Amino acid sequence: MMKRLTLWLLISCIATSFIACEQNDATDTQDTTTQLEETTILESETTEEDVESFESESSNEENQNLDLMAIVDEITSKEEWASLAQIEDDDLINEYFTLEPSNSNYKQLLVMQCPMSAVIAEIILIQAEDTDSAMQDLQARKDKLINTDTYYPEHKEIAESSIIGSYDDLVYFIAGENAENSEKILTDYLDSLS
Repeated sequence: MMKRLTLWLLISCIATSFIACEQNDATDTQDTTTQLEETTILESETTEEDVESFESESSNEENQNLDLMAIVDEITSKEEWASLAQIEDDDLINEYFTLEPSNSNYKQLLVMQCPMSAVIAEIILIQAEDTDSAMQDLQARKDKLINTDTYYPEHKEIAESSIIGSYDDLVYFIAGENAENSEKILTDYLDSLS
């Protein structure tokens, strides 16, 4: 809508300047006005098509980008999970979770973790161009969780039974007591979006 208004104002200004420059000669003014009206009609038709095309492309991009937080909300509302916090610090994501937030393969990245050290609970979602590569990245995270980030036997069991999977262009890592049920909720939710 804003593009149409801007284009209309631009065309009006151009038309006004043409008309002002040609005021002395009535015949030329009529010809110029007629040409401007024809041009305006053509530009307006093209503009509407362009705007519709632009809006269509924008909505396709929005449709392609999943709402990752909605997926986590769906999982945590239907299965018992410890309270999760979003990790937004790029250095922490890189060093602790072994993921590169600026990875050009990632369309989106969401890292959720329970902030209490006594609880192993993580959900990592990556919408990626190359899902195989993203799954390797999550495998590196799983290996670090098992070998470095867990101290107690029950935590090691949770880490070892954590799940890495993919659905279309979404790759996920689920580490928690209810990982299997949570994966089912995630895939059912994504099925419902299709």
